Parts: sequence; structure tokens; C-alpha cells
Amino acid sequence: MSDFLAWLEPVALGALGAVIGWITAEFVGKPVRAFFDLKKECIETLIHFGNVSAVPVELRPNMFRPRDPQVEAIKKRLADAGEAFRKCGSRLQAFAQTETLAVIALGAIGYKPREAGRGFIGLSASIGDEGATLHGNRVLIEHALRMDH
Repeated sequence: MSDFLAWLEPVALGALGAVIGWITAEFVGKPVRAFFDLKKECIETLIHFGNVSAVPVELRPNMFRPRDPQVEAIKKRLADAGEAFRKCGSRLQAFAQTETLAVIALGAIGYKPREAGRGFIGLSASIGDEGATLHGNRVLIEHALRMDH
């Protein structure tokens, strides 16, 4: 009987180690990898729409000026940027709300997916504006995704 227990202990410990490894890989490793893929996509979006600006005052429509194709193109690009930023923000927020263990692990190394999502959603709402709100949202994103490192 003692030979059986001597054999069973290392097998049980090995099996326990395998289960712990699987849980770690499945509930932390995969979501962390998914976060870095999402981070890459969101940074690409931020760079792609980085030069989007508000419609200049002198081009804003009024009752005496006909519709300007240049203004319409700027408005379309602003709408596209807002939609893309909102999508990044919602994906980051959803990740933060559903991948608790991964968020804890990412927080330990300085990443803040929830704040980054908040920044992207704020950026989508302030994309046509100029000033402190737009800049503040961009800084929040850069800090939360550790783009400043």
C-alpha cells in the first residue's frame, strides 16, 4: 500500500501542476495576448486618424455659402474617426469588464484597459473639438496603454 501512495503522490502533484498551468494559460495567458493584439489595433487607429481636425471656422457652412465638398470630406473623416475611436473604446471596456484575471495581471505591469477604453470613448465624443478635452483624452490613452514608454 505504501508503494502505491509513494507512486500516487508525484502523479497527483504532476496532475495538479498541469491543471494550474492550463488554468493560467487559458484565463490569463490567452486574454493577455488578446489585449496586446487589441492594443496594437487601437494604436494603429489612433495613428491613422491622428491628423483629423475640426472644420476650420472660415469653412463652416452658413446661409450665404453653398455646400463645400472640402467641408463635407472633413466631416466624413471626422465621423469615420469618431466611429473608429468608439469601437476601440467599447472593445477595451468590454475586455476590462470580462477578463478580470488578465486585467489584474496587466495592471501589475502598468496597463489600464478600462481607462484606455474611457479615453477612446471620450476621444470619439470630442474629435471635432479642439483644446484640452481632446488632448486630455489622448494623454489618458497614451498613459493607459503605456505608449509613453
